[in-house]
Amino acid sequence: MSAGLTDSDYLVRYEALRIHARSLVGALADWAPVFAAVGDASPHVALMAIDLLWGPQPDRARAIGILEREAAALPADAPAPVDWHRAAHALVSLARVAPDKAAALLPASRRALTGPCACTRRERLSCCATQTA
Repeated sequence: MSAGLTDSDYLVRYEALRIHARSLVGALADWAPVFAAVGDASPHVALMAIDLLWGPQPDRARAIGILEREAAALPADAPAPVDWHRAAHALVSLARVAPDKAAALLPASRRALTGPCACTRRERLSCCATQTA
């Protein structure tokens, strides 16, 4: 399994992590590959690792720290389009394990994903266009 987790092909790493996730139960579960995969160059692998971090595990504090860092990485004043996937996945996982910490990050995340008048991306074309005209 360790060969698959370090393979040069991201599809192999993704499948290896997916298979490894099935073994993440009990006291002997090895979470090290999940923590390592958060930093994977492939967004697919990294997002799966972020999604797995909400699961029951012995090192909850480390998982929460990683999720907070990833969720806070979405800048409030970022121009669209911005790579919001990691932060969004981290925010959802964080909400499952530490709702109070996720709630504290929501105001900044909301500003980053909306327009200057707090409209949603879908509303932005009509809403923001009328404000700048």
